[in-house]
Amino acid sequence: EEKKQTLVLSFGNMTSLIIITGASRGIGQAIAQEMATRFPGSDFLLIGRTKESMKDTQKLLLSSSPPPLSVELVDIDFGEIDPLEARLHAAFGPYQPEKYKTIYVITNHGTLGDLKTVSSYTNMASSLHHEMAVNVTSVLVVSAVVLSKFAGASGVLSSSTSTSSTPTTPLRIVNLSSLAAIQPFAAWGVYCVGKAGRDMLHQVIAKENYPHVKTLNYAPGPCDTGMQAQIRDTLVDEKSREYFTDMHKKGGLVQCSATAAVLGSILAKDEFETGSHIDYFDKH
Repeated sequence: EEKKQTLVLSFGNMTSLIIITGASRGIGQAIAQEMATRFPGSDFLLIGRTKESMKDTQKLLLSSSPPPLSVELVDIDFGEIDPLEARLHAAFGPYQPEKYKTIYVITNHGTLGDLKTVSSYTNMASSLHHEMAVNVTSVLVVSAVVLSKFAGASGVLSSSTSTSSTPTTPLRIVNLSSLAAIQPFAAWGVYCVGKAGRDMLHQVIAKENYPHVKTLNYAPGPCDTGMQAQIRDTLVDEKSREYFTDMHKKGGLVQCSATAAVLGSILAKDEFETGSHIDYFDKH
């Protein structure tokens, strides 16, 4: 308790709140570490399917110097839509926006889906419904709850209608995007649809002119993660599979720490246009 009080006095109103979904490993874990370095003394809220899966990330953050003010873990299955809103309200409840200099919400959770042609989607309605729930519907719900909690009860189409009761803490909402959000790839139907929907959602939020809110669609590049291994093993489009296999063999995949550093720099400078889509290779 004494340590926490010391940190509060040390960082004062420089404290940020950093909420990350899908932070158990890979890109999500690297982003958490980068944010801890860029914004020392912050409160972290990590959300994932199980608390156990996020404990390694929690340990890494708490071992950083200086350590975050706090690192809380909340287990939420983003495929279970009905209880999602209530679970998110409970998770965000302890955090009051006026306490923080800036609030960052980074949505990284999601699935790759079956990498096969659209004509192969027969007898898959239940599976497709689940994929859309995880990759699109849950992100809509997360966004709605985040905005209601940290940006006021509702959005406004004109900033002139904001009131004195509207939270003034800057809110930055980051969607982990992909080239697949803006460019079609054969046999990537489910993934492309999910990523395109998420990108458009964050563009819509930008158009709704919430005071002090900016959104960013950040494409991290083809990173050396378990998802890339799944692509090499299961993608039915032979040309694309050979491309990613060759990239892996030649060491051409992006390291998670490198793309996390680029995102951290973008957020620290805070010069990006709200609703924009920025790719790792645009900045590297």
